[in-house]
Amino acid sequence: MPAKTKKKVVKKKAAKKKAAPRNELGLSQEDMKKIGAARKKLEAEFKKAKKKLEKAEKDMKVFLKKNPKKAGKIAAGVGAVIAAGITAAVVKHKKKK
Repeated sequence: MPAKTKKKVVKKKAAKKKAAPRNELGLSQEDMKKIGAARKKLEAEFKKAKKKLEKAEKDMKVFLKKNPKKAGKIAAGVGAVIAAGITAAVVKHKKKK
């Protein structure tokens, strides 16, 4: 029987990757691209939210002009709920002492 020959395994040297150039913050070019893309998405979402808020403000003004008594009652109700919440918190805090 022929003797088994061992094959030599040739290990490839790992190619050293060149370090990507970094800016003064230590971020690579790829990181900066990701940040730029995220910034664009954020700006787009901010514009959408701003438009929705402006529309809600406009709708509220129209509602106030058309229904001043109803708006006053709603405001008084909201104020009463907030005042009750504050009062409950103060009373609870005083009981702890």
